[in-house]
Amino acid sequence: MALARTPWPYTADDARWFVDQPQDSRCPHFFVTLPTSMAPAAIIGCVGLTRGDAGVELGYWIAREHWGRGFATEAARAVLAFGFTHLGVHRVEAHCVAENTGSAHVLEKIGLQLEGHLRHKEFFKSRWWDTLVYAILEPEWRAAQAPRG
Repeated sequence: MALARTPWPYTADDARWFVDQPQDSRCPHFFVTLPTSMAPAAIIGCVGLTRGDAGVELGYWIAREHWGRGFATEAARAVLAFGFTHLGVHRVEAHCVAENTGSAHVLEKIGLQLEGHLRHKEFFKSRWWDTLVYAILEPEWRAAQAPRG
């Protein structure tokens, strides 16, 4: 998911701005907040699905001070399930900067498979960045949800 205002890492203000943008009602975006046991409804990021040229793309960001605590994984897993169970999506893909190993790890933990490495795909922060492309198909996601016997 591309954010036009600033490159990662994002802030709560970026999340508010993004959620306020016109959206395809079939692909909603959600705030990511801290659990109520930790703080009163603090926005720490955003997660959502976006319709693109190749289908539906999963995107998320979490404020830097909350990285490494499982929030991105939990939010991305929930939105992935929402896409497959409520929106009838067949394929979800996600892109991340190749150097962002934390984001790649999140995508792998929720079942997406690496499909490609695009060289110098994104330009921001005054340089070109390689991008990784991940994807999962609805039948693969369903199979992973089945109880193990």
